[in-house]
Amino acid sequence: MVRKSVAQVAVTIGILVAAGCAPDEKLLCQHLQEVYEGQADQPNYLQDIDQCIEFQEKKKKRRGVNSYRREAECVLAADTVYVVRRCEQKETNRSE
Repeated sequence: MVRKSVAQVAVTIGILVAAGCAPDEKLLCQHLQEVYEGQADQPNYLQDIDQCIEFQEKKKKRRGVNSYRREAECVLAADTVYVVRRCEQKETNRSE
């Protein structure tokens, strides 16, 4: 089941990159909820899908579309919490 999701995400990322767009916040939040499922240490914004979407929209405005797109593509390709956090840290370091 996870493999199927990863394949779907990979196809979605390819389409988005080809179109030059940032990934949809809802898609990103759904993926994050799957990755963090069963984890005790979830970010507060993952408690509710609408809250997560709002958080991602604010992040996109604060950092800019290109920075948001790089991080979102990395996160969508991630299949573990460790990789998600590494994606977030990498883009945070780049934007500072």
